[in-house]
Amino acid sequence: MAVNEQVMDLVALLDKEGFSVLAGEILMEIALGRESEFGDGDRAYERIPIPDDEQLREAVNLLKLRLTEPARRLAEAEKIAGGLNGGGIVPIIFIDTNGEPVVKPAPVSAADQARSTEAIDNLEEGLAQLLAPRDGAA
Repeated sequence: MAVNEQVMDLVALLDKEGFSVLAGEILMEIALGRESEFGDGDRAYERIPIPDDEQLREAVNLLKLRLTEPARRLAEAEKIAGGLNGGGIVPIIFIDTNGEPVVKPAPVSAADQARSTEAIDNLEEGLAQLLAPRDGAA
């Protein structure tokens, strides 16, 4: 099944902004279609094509699942950890199997945390606008 132009535009933007793996995952999921149970409750599944007019919504849902929700949960966890630490800032750092930080953390301030939350909110708002009906569109 062909991937529609709106999804391809979104994938190109993700790729340009350094989210190539996520862009590839979206392409793969749209191309594979969605799982659907069939038969008389025998729990057999098949993949069915995603209709053209539903592909962008599926892509946005995948973005939320893979990007905005984990980022929001991480920001919330840092706030909770800060509260448990007497109000101090507690950045959460991911460690690889060698015990090294995956990304060297920068000092985090309350303003940094607020900007992170604002960035997540802005991304979610942008994703919602992608799905909003356009003037003159049905």
